[in-house]
Amino acid sequence: MKKVKTYPTTIRVSKITDAVKTRAGGLNQTRLEFFQGIRSNGGSLGALLLEEMPDGNFRVVGGNHRLQVYKNNGATEVPADVIDESLTELEIFRLAVEDNSGGSQPFTEEDLRHQIRQLLASGATMKDVIASFPSIPANFVIRAANTVKAMQAKAIANRGAILVINKGYTVKEASEQTGAPEASIRAALTPRKEKEGKSPLDVPIQMGAQGIAFRATSRRWSAWFESAEAKYHEEGYGKKEMMKILSHQKQLLRDAINAVKEREDRVEKLA
Repeated sequence: MKKVKTYPTTIRVSKITDAVKTRAGGLNQTRLEFFQGIRSNGGSLGALLLEEMPDGNFRVVGGNHRLQVYKNNGATEVPADVIDESLTELEIFRLAVEDNSGGSQPFTEEDLRHQIRQLLASGATMKDVIASFPSIPANFVIRAANTVKAMQAKAIANRGAILVINKGYTVKEASEQTGAPEASIRAALTPRKEKEGKSPLDVPIQMGAQGIAFRATSRRWSAWFESAEAKYHEEGYGKKEMMKILSHQKQLLRDAINAVKEREDRVEKLA
């Protein structure tokens, strides 16, 4: 990992209010169990790598899973190495990627696309992006970056299509508003047939004049939300749609809990 100036200290958990996110999904349960095992056996989880923010709070650059395990075990303070030099957002993100790439949970291809998305948002050039992944072949990084750019272009086109569907914009007006080419907006407005034999996605998949439609879910909840979150970033969903998605997921969870309770009651009655 890149050497940076840090100073060791102890930080109150309540002061850690943000984190650099290097993975596409949320916290990994297997990874949490791994660190909990270390903790339960008397081992040390080590210091978190933190960045002090202008408001006096701290952001996790390395150690999100360890922080959660500290919290799960009731810690109010955690050991930390706080960065003691001025770094750009690009440098901070690179540092977070380097810190996370050395663990027992390898990055997935979607993680890589997420990281490239973040790098591009921070103003990184393609040269910067390639340099951020020295252990990955440049042609693979370039291909992933081009996929991200294509997804982003699709998202802009979908936002234009939403303006046409929901706001009554003309295609030209939507193009001027979003910057998406008119041809891309027209393509987004054209209904797409599902490929024959292709299983339907078990995540919210449609958005139009009638709002968003849901299909039943059978995946792990983390994978379900990861797919939904990708639609927020890459297919034009807004915060309103995401909150509706989360509300629907909460109802599914309530239904699942009720179903488990019914099974518990049946087991209790067994002879």
